[in-house]
Amino acid sequence: MAKQVSWTPNMSKFMLTWLSDLVSSGNRTSTAFKQSQFNACAIALNEHFQLSLNGDQIKNHNRTWKRKLQKIVKLKDLSGALWDEDKSMIVLDHEHYTNHVKAHPEDEQYLNKTIIHYKEMMNIAGGSMATGQYAKDSSDPLATEVVNLEEETTNKPTAPHEEVAQSTNAGSSGPKPKKAKPNPCAEDRLHATILASSERIAIAIEKSSSTQNNAIDGLWESMKVLSGFSLEYLAHYYAYLVDNPRVAMAFKVL
Repeated sequence: MAKQVSWTPNMSKFMLTWLSDLVSSGNRTSTAFKQSQFNACAIALNEHFQLSLNGDQIKNHNRTWKRKLQKIVKLKDLSGALWDEDKSMIVLDHEHYTNHVKAHPEDEQYLNKTIIHYKEMMNIAGGSMATGQYAKDSSDPLATEVVNLEEETTNKPTAPHEEVAQSTNAGSSGPKPKKAKPNPCAEDRLHATILASSERIAIAIEKSSSTQNNAIDGLWESMKVLSGFSLEYLAHYYAYLVDNPRVAMAFKVL
């Protein structure tokens, strides 16, 4: 078993940058690194910091950062959360931020502040974050270096609703393939988001003067044709612009 290592911020930055550059160069052919690549990273880190780490310790520390990314991806889906790509920041308004941090104080480090090494983490493990199947609950610890996520991915069980395709030559009496059921959780979340946004829109409209109302005339028609955004996000952004008519007016001009 690899010995425990006291990782400094500079050591972590060096490791993440080195692994991220390896991915960008195209030398990693899958979502998992080879042991030889972890060993090579250890050699480079040892030469730079005059240490004696091995590939297993690099591998374990990479898992720790992968768990952090899983938590970040989960927090990006919080109700009312906006993502600032330029600053790598999950943005919550004061009320949402206060309520969430009160219930989950361990998440405070990821909210309304720049997330360090986010781009490197996404470059290293972003592809395996798409489904969020390994995301932990907000109360789970982030620094336990024991789970091999790469091995778990290869042993992923088949989902209950996945059906093996029937041969086109099978008789008509054979069972018909079942259709995948929609995800009720996703639909409920979208419904809740739209309702919350509608309430904010109603309040904002009541408070707006006739001049401010001009800012939102035709705004939704302009927004709903934007490509690359889901209805859930468009509704959220629309509610924000309604709350801020000056910004809405600038958006319409843009």
